[in-house]
Amino acid sequence: MISRHPRVAVVLPLALAAITIAVLGCSGLGSGGGDVEACPVIEASAVPGGPPPALPYIFQGTYYVDGEPGPGGVKIWVQLARSWSTPSETLDDGRFYNVIHGPIQPEDFDAPFVFCIGEMDGNSVKAASTPIPYEEKGTFHTLADLRVDFPSLP
Repeated sequence: MISRHPRVAVVLPLALAAITIAVLGCSGLGSGGGDVEACPVIEASAVPGGPPPALPYIFQGTYYVDGEPGPGGVKIWVQLARSWSTPSETLDDGRFYNVIHGPIQPEDFDAPFVFCIGEMDGNSVKAASTPIPYEEKGTFHTLADLRVDFPSLP
């Protein structure tokens, strides 16, 4: 039935759209739900022709999802403010090796390392663990036996 009142014909669809958005926002659909946060997608990690990266950190350890060692075959990487490491693939017991990264962009020097799992296109989960601050060490710096906790898989 079409309304004879032009205002109703305009207002009703707008009201329905607003209600739909409110319901999706409250239900967590489309928002990742709960306390799960995706890692930001960084468009370009290195500046072409820029300075070489600072001496990197080398991370190895085990990642956990909801308190249990995570499954194998999941990509894991670290991000700073505007750069990221090459992803490494996890082993069946949640272990990971050779996640290697150091600051590349000027903003990276003041940012902590944040762990991420999943895909670098945005289908990812940010670690619930405390980020690791970057400190200039003057050489390669290995952090072994890390425990990195995630609230869920992507």
